[in-house]
Amino acid sequence: MISGYLNTEDGTELYHRVKGSGHPMVCIHGFGADSSAYRLTEKILSRKYMVVTMDLRGHGRTVVEGRNLDFESMARDVEALLEHLGLSEITLMGWSMGGAVAMEYIRIFGEGRLRSLILVETSPKVVNDGDWSHGLFNGKYTLDMAKADLYQIKNDFMEFSSSFMKMMAPHMDKDNQDILIKTMQGNRPEFMYEVWKDIISSDFRDTLSGVKVPCLVLNGEDSTFYGYESGKRIAESVRNGKHITIKGGHLAPIESPVEFNRVIERFMIEENE
Repeated sequence: MISGYLNTEDGTELYHRVKGSGHPMVCIHGFGADSSAYRLTEKILSRKYMVVTMDLRGHGRTVVEGRNLDFESMARDVEALLEHLGLSEITLMGWSMGGAVAMEYIRIFGEGRLRSLILVETSPKVVNDGDWSHGLFNGKYTLDMAKADLYQIKNDFMEFSSSFMKMMAPHMDKDNQDILIKTMQGNRPEFMYEVWKDIISSDFRDTLSGVKVPCLVLNGEDSTFYGYESGKRIAESVRNGKHITIKGGHLAPIESPVEFNRVIERFMIEENE
């Protein structure tokens, strides 16, 4: 495994890892997490593929000065890393907020480097309103709720992260829940505040409708965040979409790693034949 830092144009030191060889799979984590979210995917799939992970700016070991904490900057980091590693014909996978970063990447840079796209437990629009009911909390997350979360992130991030994680993984055992909460709480609240602002204001529905590469949309069957209907709607939005549900909730890649990695590998084989 190779790990290190890439210095981007604005001075951010982007932590990343590369493990394995073969067809490259670039994995983008979610809000408050880091590249360790993909540790089981990295361990298993790196036996056959090159698995690339990173800590997004504002998260984990990536060093950032506190500016440009938005999806556009994160997407530009992804492109900088792909350029640095000389990668093309990749499978780009985004989990939760990572899906938004992947969609922003496509919005800015197109699909020239992509062979396929995997969207895990995500949505092109988090906030639900009159013309969208497939966002966060299975269609129940409103703008007022989003504003209340912003306030709590700014004023009591420790409580927000604890309650947020428990809603995200209600069936996970306490020890593993605590590990995930600790990971989220290791991020700076002011950074998380800026990121959440972008999360609740973004809308990638137009970007999705233009996606041409094969796209796998994956949901946990017990997810408290995004359910079957949300995933089905996303798969129908792209030109070549496929929707699958597996055991587990929003954290299905951790809760059901064997099934998750099996589904991902099957998709990779089908799209590389």
